[in-house]
Amino acid sequence: LRVFPYWGPMVVAVIMTWLDPSVILYLIVAVGLTAAMAVAFLVAFGTQVLEYSTIPESVFTLFTMSFAEEWHQVEGATFRALNTIFFLFYVVFAVVLLNLFIGIVTDVYPKARQKSQQEWENLITDLMQEEISRRKANLS
Repeated sequence: LRVFPYWGPMVVAVIMTWLDPSVILYLIVAVGLTAAMAVAFLVAFGTQVLEYSTIPESVFTLFTMSFAEEWHQVEGATFRALNTIFFLFYVVFAVVLLNLFIGIVTDVYPKARQKSQQEWENLITDLMQEEISRRKANLS
């Protein structure tokens, strides 16, 4: 990171953002809610739709549904009303979780960037002082 001094604070800020307690709490809650939704889809459609027959497959299908990839997977299910309710609920769920994540990161990243920038400037200053001291010692 010393080779690219501009990248250093940015990379450190991104790492600090991911390690922030509010982001970690969000990720834990999001994973827990997604697991609960996967179990709900497994119970509702597991015997009729192959993509929801196990919990890992259900989680993966829900993940791909978040990106509008696999919406057609439940068309074979016979419970049309339940099918519609589950999908509407999941669409709202995915949009709310995504917006919540954007809000948390938008709040945390600028603080982490400012702290990282200050630490980076202190590090550069210390390195410059050490180099100046070393050169003075070599001249003596």
